[in-house]
Amino acid sequence: LARPYLDRLSELTGDTVHLAVREGDDVLYLHKNPGRNGPEMRSRVGHRMPLVRTGIGKALLLDSTQAEWQRLYEVSMP
Repeated sequence: LARPYLDRLSELTGDTVHLAVREGDDVLYLHKNPGRNGPEMRSRVGHRMPLVRTGIGKALLLDSTQAEWQRLYEVSMP
């Protein structure tokens, strides 16, 4: 359903385009269109990353409280 829109956005911008969802404290990548501009991103479809370590994860957290941000940073530190 979203693929034509993601393909078009990637085509227009030349940038990598992701579709991802929040799953607990992680972001889960569902789709990726690699871009033509800049270095290749290390993300992979089916891969999970801590929300606070990715741009898309931070976007998913925009409406979160300061306490939630702090908790997520603390649990993502090695």
